Amino acid sequence: MEVLTLGNAKHMMEHLLGMGTATAQALSSGVASSFSDIPQVESVYVSIDENVMNVSIFVNHEDDEAYYKIYDRQTEVEKREPRLCLDFRIVARRDRPMSEFVGMTSPAWDRIAEANRSH
Repeated sequence: MEVLTLGNAKHMMEHLLGMGTATAQALSSGVASSFSDIPQVESVYVSIDENVMNVSIFVNHEDDEAYYKIYDRQTEVEKREPRLCLDFRIVARRDRPMSEFVGMTSPAWDRIAEANRSH
């Protein structure tokens, strides 16, 4: 499995969808940032495995209300991007460090990084 970062999104998404660089980067960022208004979502990681875009949505703790919001947003993203084969998963890290799940991989969207950019 190859992780989709903004650096390599261009090549993988162009291959997957036959689209240009700017559009591919916007698509990967757009899918990830679709979850940014759900307060419990801490970060979103996107990877490509074969022809599937895997979207891992990280929260700290299980939260039924947040999960329902995330499920609704997943449906919206699938309707918005019908040409993509999307596989979503929600990961509750339960206070464990993010590195236990993703190593040194950078997220496609991250709440802390987003907050730092806006200040």
